[in-house]
Amino acid sequence: MEWLIALIALTAMEIVLGIDNIVFIAILTGRLPKRQQPTARRLGLTVALGTRILLLLTLTWILGLTKPPFVLRNMSTTLRQLPSVINVESDQLVDLLAVRWGPAPRPPRFLEA
Repeated sequence: MEWLIALIALTAMEIVLGIDNIVFIAILTGRLPKRQQPTARRLGLTVALGTRILLLLTLTWILGLTKPPFVLRNMSTTLRQLPSVINVESDQLVDLLAVRWGPAPRPPRFLEA
């Protein structure tokens, strides 16, 4: 059932972005001479559609990556997990690292205020 919700959300976003592209391209091509406007509109929409399909294919490829590309201090992550790793706030990251490798070492005494 989750896939259906994701499909509906993705479809809605694609429709909204498609309408946005149409409006933007119409504004830009409106500045061209009348003779060039239809060609420019078709070219703009074709490039927008091609870019969107390419981005969706790239996302599909990223989601298919399940082997870790690198291991850092016995902690591995896949490229599929990378967006969630990047979104971790710094405080949470410090807590996560403390749990994984122990608390951070104390600074030398001469650095303490």
